[in-house]
Amino acid sequence: MFQQMMTFVRIAEMGSITRAARSLGLSLPMASRHLRWLENELGTTLVRRTTRALSLTEAGQEFASRARALLAGIDEAKEVVRPGRGATGRVVVAAPNALGTYQLSSIMPSLAAKHPRLCVELRLEDRPVDLVKEGVDLAIRAGSPPDRASLVARSLATNKRVLCAAPCFLARHGAIDSLSALAEAPCVLHARYGAIDSPAAPAASPSVHGSGPAVWDFDTPEGRKSIKVDGPLRTNNVVIIRDAVLAGVGVAWLPDYVIGDQLSAGRLVRLLPDAKLPPIRVYGIMPKQARQTAKVRAVLDILGTSLRAQAAQLAD
Repeated sequence: MFQQMMTFVRIAEMGSITRAARSLGLSLPMASRHLRWLENELGTTLVRRTTRALSLTEAGQEFASRARALLAGIDEAKEVVRPGRGATGRVVVAAPNALGTYQLSSIMPSLAAKHPRLCVELRLEDRPVDLVKEGVDLAIRAGSPPDRASLVARSLATNKRVLCAAPCFLARHGAIDSLSALAEAPCVLHARYGAIDSPAAPAASPSVHGSGPAVWDFDTPEGRKSIKVDGPLRTNNVVIIRDAVLAGVGVAWLPDYVIGDQLSAGRLVRLLPDAKLPPIRVYGIMPKQARQTAKVRAVLDILGTSLRAQAAQLAD
């Protein structure tokens, strides 16, 4: 039954019997036989098939979740009796595009070097992800940890938000030397789409959901102050925000890891250094059953160490 369960879990993760068979090195008829055997053994239908799509039944979703936990436990048991050989297996990691491109990309080679028998599938996408249904072992997210009993979170690092503008914008608009001046300036806003409580939701504050002004909170020598801002552009993609700010569209806050080079080169100017925006906290979020596996711990340990080192270097 082990092989049939493994085949079914891979079908559930990939949404395709063909792709699942290919990834496991099985023929398509063999993978289909594994699925039929499992459904006959359980006495229920696990997968709905149409000419265009494949989806799990309610029973299939429940069985996939439990089967994934059992398979993870087997992987963990193997690691216990293989001391000193490093983590093994496949780990699916989901992350937002910008965080993955600017921070995780430089970490992947060291992860591969330290754990050569570990296969990491890094999925970069800016949308809500259902970790259990989509077979994601670990989601790297910025914002607040999820308030869900089925998920656990581990703090990995803290990054700074930097308020900035381009020199061409400041030459045209005038200096932004106070929070009241900021409130009058056109700004480029961060938008949030999808389920806010999802582990895939982007950083929650300061931001905006829907239309209308955003409220940016600052910690100042005089205490916390909230400023209402608005502007001609809002998006959930920080690269587009960065490019708009570089082009002089307006003022924005951006993660320090996105604009460090632009600040050093003078293409962007840091504004109001005494007014601090709340930091961006980065978490590793995982289903409870994945928390204790050696392969997930190995990925978390390296990501946490490397992300904290990157944050410290940017702070220097």
